[in-house]
Amino acid sequence: EMVSATIDRERLRYDRFLSVLGTLANNAPFIGLFGTVIGILNAFGLLASALAGSSRSEMIMGSISEALVATAVGLAVAIPAVVAFNAFKNKTRTEAVTASTCARVIGVVAFSGGEPENATGSKHGERS
Repeated sequence: EMVSATIDRERLRYDRFLSVLGTLANNAPFIGLFGTVIGILNAFGLLASALAGSSRSEMIMGSISEALVATAVGLAVAIPAVVAFNAFKNKTRTEAVTASTCARVIGVVAFSGGEPENATGSKHGERS
């Protein structure tokens, strides 16, 4: 019981920061999309004023490029964050299963007074 409680406590400690990483990974594309929308709206505003009179093609292209940069930054944050989140979540799950397995083996050895039995019912080292 003590080992199981310790495993659960440590797993919670590891999972605590994964929620922040998961939130960042999920929201970064939306932040990039928001920047894209603002940049495109700015470009259309400049395009409308250019059609009304003066030529501002450099400003329009600059606004479009800013919008694309915002999208690229959002994706550059989101993709590594999702990869890291999945890797850490998998590592946490693997470590918890390994620790639980070790705890069960230790419990079997401690309460049986000897070696754990294998699947055939014989102890390690015995031949069937």
